[in-house]
Amino acid sequence: MITALVTPNVFITNKGPFLPWPRGTVKDQAFLLGVQASLPLDWDSRRFVEIKLNYFIFNPMPVPRPDPRDPDAARVVALNAKPACPDDRFASWAE
Repeated sequence: MITALVTPNVFITNKGPFLPWPRGTVKDQAFLLGVQASLPLDWDSRRFVEIKLNYFIFNPMPVPRPDPRDPDAARVVALNAKPACPDDRFASWAE
């Protein structure tokens, strides 16, 4: 699975499931990006995906719920927040 933080005003095709973010924090987003970019989730997705990842495959994928006090969850956020913001288009998210 290839995961990315997408800038506003960008169109995404049918081949890329998109997650609207109605609630939660930026740290929750960074955690989810880290989990989706992980080797275990990539391995799990390759078991089912040949060409196109759709919501029928995407929705039941295992994603742990982070505990804000867990140092491992904080490490996932710290390791994935900076690479998710490669340039100035993500400045407001990076703050």
